[in-house]
Amino acid sequence: MKDYYAILGVTPDATQDEIRDQYRFLMHTWHPDKYTNPKHKAKAAEKAAEINEAVAILSNENKRADYDFYVYRQNESPEPLWPTDRPTYVTRRLVLAPGISMEMVRVPPGEFLIGSGDGDLHADDNEKPQRWVLLQDFWIGRYDVTNAQFGAFVQTTHYKTTAEREGGIWGGMSEHAGATWLHPQSKDSSISGKDSHPVVQVSWEDAVCFCAWVSLTTGKRVALPTEAQWEKAARGLDGQLYPWGYQAPTSKRLNSFQSINDTTEVGEYSPAGDSPYGAADMAGNVRQWTSSLHKNYPYYPHDGRENQTIPASRILRGGSFLIGARYVAKEVRCAARFSAVQDDYSNDIGFRVVAYNP
Repeated sequence: MKDYYAILGVTPDATQDEIRDQYRFLMHTWHPDKYTNPKHKAKAAEKAAEINEAVAILSNENKRADYDFYVYRQNESPEPLWPTDRPTYVTRRLVLAPGISMEMVRVPPGEFLIGSGDGDLHADDNEKPQRWVLLQDFWIGRYDVTNAQFGAFVQTTHYKTTAEREGGIWGGMSEHAGATWLHPQSKDSSISGKDSHPVVQVSWEDAVCFCAWVSLTTGKRVALPTEAQWEKAARGLDGQLYPWGYQAPTSKRLNSFQSINDTTEVGEYSPAGDSPYGAADMAGNVRQWTSSLHKNYPYYPHDGRENQTIPASRILRGGSFLIGARYVAKEVRCAARFSAVQDDYSNDIGFRVVAYNP
C-alpha cells in the first residue's frame, strides 16, 4: 500500500490543518495547467492524481483511522514506512592521503525542478521562476570537506588561505582577528578534536584550489558544484522544500537555530536530515560555496554564470548553525540562494565537491 503521508510530505501525527495547507502547496506546484511541455504536463498530472488520492484518505477521519491501523499498526516491520523507506545510496571513495578519503554519492542524470514556485511563501524573488533543468550524472561529496581533508591539502602543498594571508579579520569585527581555518572563531580558538567537522574560514578561491589539488592527486575531475548540481543533490527531482522532504526543520534533522553556535561533525544528523541521494548536511551546519556566479533566474547553465574567471560574487547554498530560529524554515530550504564575494570567508562558510566518474 502507498505511503500517503510520504506522498503529502507530512508526518503521521499531522493535523488536518497541516494536511490541508500542504495539499494546497503541492497542488499549486503540480497543477498540470502550469506546464506547457507535454512530458512535464503528463508528469504533473500523474503527481497531482497521487496527491489527490492521498488527501482523499488522510482528510477523511474514518478512512485515515483505517489506513493508520492497517498500514502502521499491522505493519510487520517494527518501524513505520515513514520516514525510513529511503533508497540505497550509491557511494564511492576518493583517496586523498593515507587514511584520508572522501565519500561521494551518485546523482543520476535527468531533469529536476530548480527554484521556487509561487506556492512557497518563504521564497525570494531571486529563486523564481521555477523551471525544469536537465543535468548529466555526477557524484557529490556525501559530506562537506572536513578539517582533516583540508589539512591533507595544506600539509602537501603548504597552501595559505585567504584568511591567513589577510590576517583573518572577518565581518569587520576586531574580535575575530586571527581567525583562520585552524582558528575558526579567533586566534584563540582551535580545531583540536574537530577533524571530522567541516572546514570553515575558507574563501571561494581556497575551495577552488583544494579541488585542483584533489584532481591532481586522484586523477579525477573534481570541482565545486554548480548551484544546479547542488540543488538537485539536495532536493531530488520533484522540488521538495528540504533535503528530507516537506516537514518543518527540527533540531533532529540539522544543526541550526543557534542551538549549538558551532559546527558539528559531518553526518551527525544522518539519516534523518539526508537528501534523496544520501547527501548529508545540505541544510544547516555550514553554508557551501558553489561554482556559480550570482545571476538572476531563470536558470540557464550556458548564460555565463559558470564563467570561472570573473572576479564577482558567487552563490552559496545551504543554511548554517548561525541562523536564528525565526529564519530557519526560510533559509535552509533547498532553493534558498545566498551570495558572497570570492575572497570572503566566515566561521559558517565551507564547501563540498563534485566529481565526474570517480
